[in-house]
Amino acid sequence: LITDLAEIAWMLNVRGGAIAYNPLVMSYLLVAKDKVEWFVKKDSLKDLDDETLDSFEELEKDGVKVSGYSDLAVGLMAAQATCEKIYVDPATLNYTVSKKLADIFGDDNITMDVSPVRLRKGIKNATEIAGFREAYIEDGVAMAFAQGRLSQSANYYWSIPQTANYRVVL
Repeated sequence: LITDLAEIAWMLNVRGGAIAYNPLVMSYLLVAKDKVEWFVKKDSLKDLDDETLDSFEELEKDGVKVSGYSDLAVGLMAAQATCEKIYVDPATLNYTVSKKLADIFGDDNITMDVSPVRLRKGIKNATEIAGFREAYIEDGVAMAFAQGRLSQSANYYWSIPQTANYRVVL
């Protein structure tokens, strides 16, 4: 069971607007050997637009069952019938879901450890590495430009408070 919203967004390549100023979607992701079920808070996405509906359809075509956020308990009970154990990251598990897991699977059948998704996200592909390099170069150019501007005013540089230097950079 994946409970970290950023990990779910990464796994499914989805973005949302259910949380203000955040591209994440309130949801849980249940991954088993033979199925994937996404419990998403669709009711918080009032007036679903065509793009969102297309995303749900695309996920379902890819084998991801899209269920309601409140259907998590039902989904966990169905999973318990086919899976003896469940794996979850305790760092992102909330109390309510923790208790529900204990009720359905029993404490002995819950494995709590670091999410394998978090570990996989740490491995970067060639496109991600190229993006990092480009960002580092752009940041380096911006810093060199800012330092050059500061150097031009070397006569009074030391009289400028350190916080003012940051305002020049920005």
